[in-house]
Amino acid sequence: MYKITYREDLVPDNYLFKIEAPAVARKAQAGQFVVLRIDEEGERIPLTIADWDREEGSITIVFVGALAAFLAMTFYENLTRRAARPFFRLIPHKWQDKADGWLDSALSGLHVLHNPKMLVIVFVSSLLVWLCEGSMFYIISVSFELHQSFIMMLLVCSVASLAWALIIITPGGIGPFDVAAKEVLLLFLPAVYIGNALLYEEAVTAYAIVLHAAILLPVIFLGLGMLWTQRISLSRLVSTGGQGASPGVDSGTEEAPVTGNQG
Repeated sequence: MYKITYREDLVPDNYLFKIEAPAVARKAQAGQFVVLRIDEEGERIPLTIADWDREEGSITIVFVGALAAFLAMTFYENLTRRAARPFFRLIPHKWQDKADGWLDSALSGLHVLHNPKMLVIVFVSSLLVWLCEGSMFYIISVSFELHQSFIMMLLVCSVASLAWALIIITPGGIGPFDVAAKEVLLLFLPAVYIGNALLYEEAVTAYAIVLHAAILLPVIFLGLGMLWTQRISLSRLVSTGGQGASPGVDSGTEEAPVTGNQG
């Protein structure tokens, strides 16, 4: 067992620990992590080494309470579900089944926290996805001469994507996405537009519309192309989708009408 020699509460639910571990401190390198367990039968929790002191024989880690909560949710799924039931009763009945399904999906997604290797893979792949999407935001902003940095466009990308995901009131996020992107950009007026804020606002409005179209239209056309190659009727898919009919039915096939006595 390793001894905790120092603890500091950084902010609520975030703690700094200094742990006496001479063997680990001697070999510690930047970017490495340690795996902690409360006891011999405890779950493995990967944490990055924030600092180390070879002479003192200690390492420093930062423990994030939110991460601990997520880990606890994945390790004690039945307890999490029982704790969530009282809150589900507070929402309309028609949403309770959906909320239960969302909880199941969240718990399944958090299973990645059990495996440090998979956690690294998810982090790297997520970083690449966000960089690619941020690059699209930035390239289009250059064409509109918004004079914003790549970091700023990453911020716009994050806020607009969250608005799209959380405010589900229209198909394709039309409205929440555009407003969020526009409002974030309007908060940061570039020096070249000082004294001409109206022109900047018009450019930002046009940018948000074109950006959203650049994201949506390729997906829409690819979806239509897939329907066409699979010989699926779009009108049939829309009209029968809510009734549980299979979307794979060929559009050229018609059901024979039932007439006469079935007896």
